[in-house]
Amino acid sequence: MTIPGFRTEALAEGASPKWIDELATADPNHLLHVVRGLAPADAVELVGGTVLRHLKPYELPAGRPDDWSTTAHAAIGADRMKDLLVAGQRGDWTFVYDAAGVTGWTPERAEMATVLSANGRAAGTSILTINADSSFCYAEDGEIVIHIDADDPKPTDDEVPDVLRAAIEAAGRADSEDEDEDEDEDFLDVDANMRIACALAGLTWTTGEFRAQPLLVGEVTSSYYYEVMAEMRSK
Repeated sequence: MTIPGFRTEALAEGASPKWIDELATADPNHLLHVVRGLAPADAVELVGGTVLRHLKPYELPAGRPDDWSTTAHAAIGADRMKDLLVAGQRGDWTFVYDAAGVTGWTPERAEMATVLSANGRAAGTSILTINADSSFCYAEDGEIVIHIDADDPKPTDDEVPDVLRAAIEAAGRADSEDEDEDEDEDFLDVDANMRIACALAGLTWTTGEFRAQPLLVGEVTSSYYYEVMAEMRSK
């Protein structure tokens, strides 16, 4: 594979960032928010969560307790049915990882990247569903700059800002099993959008380096998904 921005030990077998792979459930349906210029606790609140506990370095377990729970559930003894968030910071960038994939949009149907990027900030949200739908939304100052979908051709250099162009280059492209390799080179692999978000925010660390960071765990209390479920139950 050609992924220049990540060390081999920082990638899982399928070319996803290994720290995310080990933080997720066995069949992930998840997303990652990254935002520049916002504290982790504030970012958790903006995406619809409440901070439950701050974790010291290495307090997050090294492995998930079972296929349906995450290491965050194990760290705070939470029921696996709770939708938990893990957040932290590296340099100017904060990340919020959502193992349940329910915080991509606000209850008002706005893209979460626009909310995180308000007031002059930059933010991105990468989504990877259990059906292998993969996308990345990048926003600045409350406005979407570009939306990248793995099913669409890879964006050209003149379509993206310099900072994101560098992240796309660092994310590279994993080797394809497709017989038509020339055609496949025009598209991103399914894990590329998670790598783009990580490269943008400097989260190209190994699992050991990730666990060495001070982190916090939050619980999702409000989301577009919850609102949709409530509407369906009321009918």
